[in-house]
Amino acid sequence: MATTAPDVGTGCSIVFATSTFSARIMSMTVDGPEFPKIDTTYLGTTAARTSIRGDLYDPKGLTMDIQYPATTLLTAAIGTASETITITAPGGGTLICTGWISKYGNIQFQDEQLMTATITVEYTGPFTGTLCA
Repeated sequence: MATTAPDVGTGCSIVFATSTFSARIMSMTVDGPEFPKIDTTYLGTTAARTSIRGDLYDPKGLTMDIQYPATTLLTAAIGTASETITITAPGGGTLICTGWISKYGNIQFQDEQLMTATITVEYTGPFTGTLCA
């Protein structure tokens, strides 16, 4: 299997189709998918617990650390209807999903530092594409 050299995250972008949410993103963490582990252990099991993989995966979500806007609160975007979200990697790969902003918090005010906040997006179904070009 061939491997490719790592790349920097500079140039990564995210577009919200309906709410047109935008922010100065400092970092983004894309999470998922995760299949559940279903316990099959019973009273006659010996030596170790047993399990099987579930059929349905949890698509998880993503978090973004942003520069907190001093003049505008971003709470209007929280809990809005699901919308198409497109993430584009610096190399041109894309990830398309449906989701909504579920959390806006971790607002930090520090002396002589940028004000920052964290936004969490929950996926509402499967995603398509790949972030590798």
